[in-house]
Amino acid sequence: MLMKMIRNPKLKVIMTLCVIILCALDASASNSESMASPYDVNKGETPFALFCKIWKDMGNDDKKLTLLTQIPKDTLIQKVAPLLKKGLGVKNDVDFELPCYTVGEVLTKLLKKKYGGKQNEENDYRAIQYSTSIEDLDAYVAKYPNSPFCEEIKSRRDCFNENNLWEAAFEKKTSDAYKAFATACSQQLCQYEGCDAISAVNHKRAEAVKDWYDIVGKSDENDPSIYKKYEDYIEKYKDCPIFVEEARAKMMPYKDRNDWNIAKSQNTMESLQNYLDNHKDGKFVKRAEMMLAELDLWAKAEKSKSYKDYCDYYTAYPDGQYAENAIEKIKQFEDRAWKTTLASNNLDEYENFLKKFPSGFYANEALKIIVEKKMEPYLKRKAAFEEFPQAGDYSHRGYSLICFGNADNMKRVLSFSMTGPTGYSKQINPGKYEWVRVKNGTYEVLIQGSKEENWRGTVIVENGIYYQVTWTGNNRNNEASNKIAEAIGEKVKEEKMLIESAKE
Repeated sequence: MLMKMIRNPKLKVIMTLCVIILCALDASASNSESMASPYDVNKGETPFALFCKIWKDMGNDDKKLTLLTQIPKDTLIQKVAPLLKKGLGVKNDVDFELPCYTVGEVLTKLLKKKYGGKQNEENDYRAIQYSTSIEDLDAYVAKYPNSPFCEEIKSRRDCFNENNLWEAAFEKKTSDAYKAFATACSQQLCQYEGCDAISAVNHKRAEAVKDWYDIVGKSDENDPSIYKKYEDYIEKYKDCPIFVEEARAKMMPYKDRNDWNIAKSQNTMESLQNYLDNHKDGKFVKRAEMMLAELDLWAKAEKSKSYKDYCDYYTAYPDGQYAENAIEKIKQFEDRAWKTTLASNNLDEYENFLKKFPSGFYANEALKIIVEKKMEPYLKRKAAFEEFPQAGDYSHRGYSLICFGNADNMKRVLSFSMTGPTGYSKQINPGKYEWVRVKNGTYEVLIQGSKEENWRGTVIVENGIYYQVTWTGNNRNNEASNKIAEAIGEKVKEEKMLIESAKE
């Protein structure tokens, strides 16, 4: 029409060329834009699927993306929004001012720009299809109660309401809040894109809450089988850790006992150490440490195969689980040594045996033999001692004290002489006595009157008080004899006091 109005031929040519150029540029721009963007809802993808594709191409995990996933503002403005806006065909500018937006909020902002100009049932649905605002969803249902989209909108609304209840319960951490959340969760999962994963998580949470309060409320805390219930609960909800830590805390006494029973029944150093590592404050720590110490001591004895280590074990654990084994091993050592000692029949060997095995199986027998062997010299001189009796012990080690007394009634002088480590010879008048201090040892003693020999014998003295009161024939002076006996008694008493004082 415009071309018909132009009369000037040259101008017509110019205008025609301009129209051709503009059309060519517009077509080129359209083709270029179409080739440059692989993101376009016109290719059959939903807005949420388009968002997921952009998100995945940015190197993110699109499988974890839901309408409630938070997107930082910088990432949104610089990378996501431009591509999404173009793919959705949104011409108008959209402002993103908050620090963070959910996927649902981003899509709703863009779709409201796209469909907000012409309001009708379908356009209004498209505008709020991915909205996470319960107010938006309630408003649509109220405006279009008979819409075929109401079922989806109500399902999405329930999903977000359940999530809000969960966040409130998680913040309050009270049983009433958790139970209100679990009760509010509907039986049906929301299957619509962007909400399906949210709904699945919340229904798993609700199931965990119900199971938890079922265990806590209906189980007998004194029932050992509750340990298995807590264990099954932890395994079932390990990917949805609601009350998992509480379950671990509650099952600890049962786990403590169960693990202890396992460690005790296995009765190995490894099992006991595992119990101690996993139950530092457990009820059976002391018993485990004692059992472990016993096993360690027994292992040491079994490794060394030494008499000392077997004795150390038996001394520490006389009622231990390996006590009989230890006794058997100890006796084997002593049996061999005792046979060798018996074969030698030597005093030194018996003494060495007793020193090595002071509390052994043959200790009493060894001691008896040692005493007998040491008594042999005394037994051999028994007759001599009967005639030269010992009245008591002498306090000066290495020496003995001898009292020679003359109790003759005929007024005869008696001669007393000793030949040995200490020489002695003296005449003693009737009724008199004399003390002689001599070195311990063997002596030849001679007592005689003026003409005949009264007594001769070999005497062994050793740390004692000895006496020999003599008279001739039947001429005993009883008064003199009693006097000498009293003197001997006093000396014995005096030495006894000195010995007792030295001990104190």
